[in-house]
Amino acid sequence: MSLSNQPPTILVSIDIVSRLADIIARTGCFSVALLSDRQAEIADSFAGKLDTTDRFSLGEWSHWPSGQPQLQGAVSSLDCEVIGAMETGTHVLYAGAIIEAETDTARTPLIWHQRDYGSVGPIG
Repeated sequence: MSLSNQPPTILVSIDIVSRLADIIARTGCFSVALLSDRQAEIADSFAGKLDTTDRFSLGEWSHWPSGQPQLQGAVSSLDCEVIGAMETGTHVLYAGAIIEAETDTARTPLIWHQRDYGSVGPIG
């Protein structure tokens, strides 16, 4: 979710007992990928719907200069530095300043609506 445009900042909500919450707290950074309509299997893997021990085995991955993973073929990818965190019940909210971003306006975003994947037109 967008939090601010000056500086560009987003907000993510992560289950507080997840391994990812520990990684973000330890490294002070995270990356986000807005998936394309051809990446539903990757979404299922990260949602725990597939029996995938290594979620990064699906799709093509590289790394941002920060060392965070970057998914190739996404509609948009963001590399973020944590600038704030707040525990709220079962989750922790991380505010991340966007350090780098890449967007492919020719790709069609994947959306989740009424318990199914769909898409809308390209974002460009």
